[in-house]
Amino acid sequence: MMPLHDKFTTSARSSTPARCSETRARTEPPTHQQAKACKVKAVRQETVSELQVGNDLNHRFLASLAARYGPVFRHRLGVRNLVVVSDPSLAAETRRLAFFNDNYVQKRRQLLLTNDGNEANDNKNLLRCAMDHVLESERKGEITPENVIHIVENINVAAIETTLWSIEWALAELVNHPTVQQKINTLLPQDDEPLTESNVHALRYLNAAVKETLRLHSPIPLLVPHMNLEPARSPRAPRWWSTLWLGNDPALWDRPERFLLGGQEEKVDATTTGGGGKVDFRFVPFGVGRRSCPGIALVVGKLVRRFEMAPPPGVEKVDVSDKGGQFSLHIANHSVIAFRPVSDSA
Repeated sequence: MMPLHDKFTTSARSSTPARCSETRARTEPPTHQQAKACKVKAVRQETVSELQVGNDLNHRFLASLAARYGPVFRHRLGVRNLVVVSDPSLAAETRRLAFFNDNYVQKRRQLLLTNDGNEANDNKNLLRCAMDHVLESERKGEITPENVIHIVENINVAAIETTLWSIEWALAELVNHPTVQQKINTLLPQDDEPLTESNVHALRYLNAAVKETLRLHSPIPLLVPHMNLEPARSPRAPRWWSTLWLGNDPALWDRPERFLLGGQEEKVDATTTGGGGKVDFRFVPFGVGRRSCPGIALVVGKLVRRFEMAPPPGVEKVDVSDKGGQFSLHIANHSVIAFRPVSDSA
């Protein structure tokens, strides 16, 4: 007797070409859409026949599909989407998601259940506060556990990774431009006046250096899209994308490849965050209003106030070549930076 698995496999593979030939007989020659639909149907039938219900997935068969359709492909199995990953780097990323879920989300979920959130309320970590809101939505049945891990991962990456890499870029540029670093230090408030979010906006040269960093090393290539919901000169409900190439356009910038030098802060810092001021639209993609991030300037300013940053001995400049990240470009080869307290370097 033929095994059940082989019977279904044979049936699927023999019936598929017949349907395709019937389609070709009705429409000669077949259109591109018909040919594509026929091919998709054949792949689905073959996959259903090979992936036995109730058993582990046939990794050899999935490997053969990966050889035909690429290292990452999606297949619909009933009401669920199966995403097959055969690339080592992408597999490591999926493992990172699982690790993040097991070590952070699950622990936080258990903490909220056992302590009724008492410890959570005392925790000042912003990421964990955001996680608590997501877990609360899960308890109410508004989202699934799968939604939780992806929402928290997006919060972690989109809110932290871009800021982290921007700070690293700023430090690298200041190390390579010591005169800019020294001028920032001289223009900072005195030691008895703390550097806070309320006064950091008044430090024009510091903000100019941060904006130059964002101009040269943009966290993302495109601004978050906007949609027009009211009648306007443009069509109703369009989606607009602003490219960050604005920051490298020679028609808009003098020598755009160079970092902030000398007295250029008046040109660089022409943007204001409040209404009624002058707005330099070259900075619209990354430095205006709600899109500005005061945290970057605070971190850079406090480091420059306390330390003189320089390349390691024997190195003239640190490497600022980039490579792609999950959401943003970051430094390809991290260098060692020498931090010397300002009091010792005086």
